[in-house]
Amino acid sequence: SVVLDFTAVTDATMVRLARECPELESVSVWGCEAVTFQGLINFLGSERLRALDVSQTSVFHRPVMAFSALSSLDRLSSLAFSPSSILPGIFLPTLRHVTITSPG
Repeated sequence: SVVLDFTAVTDATMVRLARECPELESVSVWGCEAVTFQGLINFLGSERLRALDVSQTSVFHRPVMAFSALSSLDRLSSLAFSPSSILPGIFLPTLRHVTITSPG
């Protein structure tokens, strides 16, 4: 588990984290506005990731792409994000907890 909330994490950090810590089960980058969809895609091959918090990041500036990518994280059971985007056709059968936060 790694919590990097409100730090200077970037997509480059996410690349390194995914590569060097493949056993991670939980990642939180809440408030790390420099993290985008490009940072998220580094975790798409993860077989261990169960919880992801990308609240107040730039991941969902392209919501359709982000939700489509999340569909490949079939073991994800907890997801937190913002802004309040509708879940367009997302299918994550193991997802048990979703938290939607509004910026601000």
